[in-house]
Amino acid sequence: PIASIRFFEKNGKKLPSSLCVIDESGYYVHWVFSTKLKPKPDWMVMNEKQLAKSSSMDIHFEKKKMVLGVVGGYNLYDFETLERDSKMSLQFCNNKKVESVHFSPDGSFIAAGCGQTNQLVVRDYEAKTNVFHQAGHQSPVSHVAYTYMGDVLASGDDEGVIKVWDCLSGHSFVNFSTHTGPITGLKFSRPPKSRDVALYTASLDGTCRAFDLLRYRNFRTFVAPNRTGFTSMEIDMSGEILAAAGQTDFGIYLYNTITSQLLDVLKGHEGPISQLAFSSKDLLASGSWDKTVRVWTIHNNQVETFDHTAEITALAFRPDGTELAVATNDGQITFWDVMNSNQTGTIVGRRDIRVAVNTAQDETKVALESKKFYKSITYTADGTCILAGGPNQIVNMYSVKHRTLIKQFIISTNMSLDGMVDFNNFYDTNPRWQISRYLSNKHKKKTIQGNQLIPGSTTELLPSIACRDMKFSPTNREFVVATTEGITVFSTESSDSFLPLDIDFNVTDESIRTDLEEKRYSKALTDAIRLNDQNLLAHVFFSLPTDSIDFLARSLPVNYLERFIQFLAGQLEKSVHIQYILKWASSLFLSHGRYIQTHWLSSVSSLTKTENLISSGLLTSIRALFRAATTHKDLHQLSMNNLYSLDYLSNFVNKLDCRKRTRDPDEGILENGVPLSQLNSVNEDEKEEQNDHKKRERSKKDDQLKNKRPHKKKKKSAELQ
Repeated sequence: PIASIRFFEKNGKKLPSSLCVIDESGYYVHWVFSTKLKPKPDWMVMNEKQLAKSSSMDIHFEKKKMVLGVVGGYNLYDFETLERDSKMSLQFCNNKKVESVHFSPDGSFIAAGCGQTNQLVVRDYEAKTNVFHQAGHQSPVSHVAYTYMGDVLASGDDEGVIKVWDCLSGHSFVNFSTHTGPITGLKFSRPPKSRDVALYTASLDGTCRAFDLLRYRNFRTFVAPNRTGFTSMEIDMSGEILAAAGQTDFGIYLYNTITSQLLDVLKGHEGPISQLAFSSKDLLASGSWDKTVRVWTIHNNQVETFDHTAEITALAFRPDGTELAVATNDGQITFWDVMNSNQTGTIVGRRDIRVAVNTAQDETKVALESKKFYKSITYTADGTCILAGGPNQIVNMYSVKHRTLIKQFIISTNMSLDGMVDFNNFYDTNPRWQISRYLSNKHKKKTIQGNQLIPGSTTELLPSIACRDMKFSPTNREFVVATTEGITVFSTESSDSFLPLDIDFNVTDESIRTDLEEKRYSKALTDAIRLNDQNLLAHVFFSLPTDSIDFLARSLPVNYLERFIQFLAGQLEKSVHIQYILKWASSLFLSHGRYIQTHWLSSVSSLTKTENLISSGLLTSIRALFRAATTHKDLHQLSMNNLYSLDYLSNFVNKLDCRKRTRDPDEGILENGVPLSQLNSVNEDEKEEQNDHKKRERSKKDDQLKNKRPHKKKKKSAELQ
């Protein structure tokens, strides 16, 4: 079979009369269409050679290099001589086939991808260094979790591998492979008396573990006395109690996260526990296949039971802890008032679920109806909406207040996965033999019920798409879905660097700089925000005079507040002009405080704007500004110390006797505010003191002279005698 075909290029243009072909056995042929052949024009071989077995190929004609994707990595060849450069070749995927290789446009880098190990490598082959190397999960992802700030994401798969991702860059920076069984729970929590966040995990291997995200090590392990596997795990709000559900004995094990000591075992369920959830009111809810939900008060050992008509598949507390949502196997979502133990409403979700046929099985309509349930549910960060997903390619968003469907999200468009064909109405419009024919043509390999391979056969089953877990970010700007295909993130934020806002042809870099030079500050600032060039906006912002901040803040249109507050938050983190930025923030909140409050409240309660149902961008921007301001909390103490020191020095200087003073002839007073009358009296007193001092000196001299004169007389009288 042909592995890859490339047209020959000359001066950047493809030549249709020249082809470079390589098959999977590694046989390379360069074909050229010649018009000189007789009796008629035909293709002729210009070059051919047996190379290594390959699955992909790329050629950079300017640098005359050819790269082949082989088993375990890629090989680099000289295109003219077809000689392999072993020093610049790379092995990175452990005897797995590299399905795709590609040169960068300038030919400096090679990108290689291996689908079996989910690895992507970008390498500078001349410098022999990897510019980028990432590996995803090799098995279906089962659980995900966000940190409190929403900047770090953790994911676990069925092989027990845990990956921690940076949400900003999308890169995985640490892997944990301590577990030997599928991951059944992930939770970030801050242990008591600690400032660092730890990652708690649960697995069917019978252990719960705590990982340190600073030293990247497993510092604590929790084990059940009977070595049972754990099907779910949760941490309370204080971070002191870990709750894990047993797989075989249907008990709930409570551990102290500091000492790893088993505190208690909660008994009562008669079937496997599907999920645990802690509320902000220190209540623990557990849902089981025995069709009951139990709400435990851990500190006084009280329990309350909520009965349902079907098996419990998922549950979640609202962020305020007053409402509990429960998903059952019949496709319903039931809402409970936990404080009063009353059922407040129900969402019938079966009509909103789009089922898909598993092409590996000849499923009936009854079998498809049994798939109409939700496997995972979660509240938004503000508690106004709820997300629900199950064994299909659709995630539904419902309004909690009105119990209505708002929007549907497609978690995958990969048609190579099983379960992507929508047969929701197919059985009603097509005969049974047409469906069987489609299934047999789509998947001809032998399978049996339950997706189990026949012993001794080499049948490969297609992976089926399903939503297995969901979490909403604490920032209320995005949510993540764990699927059998991988991790899918839905966000209201865009990563584009250029996002213009209602601009026209007159808004340019030159026009903004001209307005700034001519002191049209309001227009320059507004146009810079609209153009959204961060460098230009920073130049305009720091060029504005401080005495016009209040006026410019009042004149700023309200539809630009969100973007401008985001800009202030970013500048506050990296700029040294802290007082200038904080003065801007204070003026904005004083000028537009009422609008900010009413806009946020209307965005939470309004159902006409689906964008505001996911999150309030203005509120998120204000939170970002607050977080940036709290990073300078040490500066406040330093400023206060400096203020006290300056106050002390100023008081000390005022107490000094400054004898040299300069007079202001216009006002008739001294510069320090002392009247002339007082100054004259002070000068007269000083003169009197000086005169007295001179008189005293003269008197002293006279006394000395008087004392000396008698001694001379005595001396003369003595001489005369």
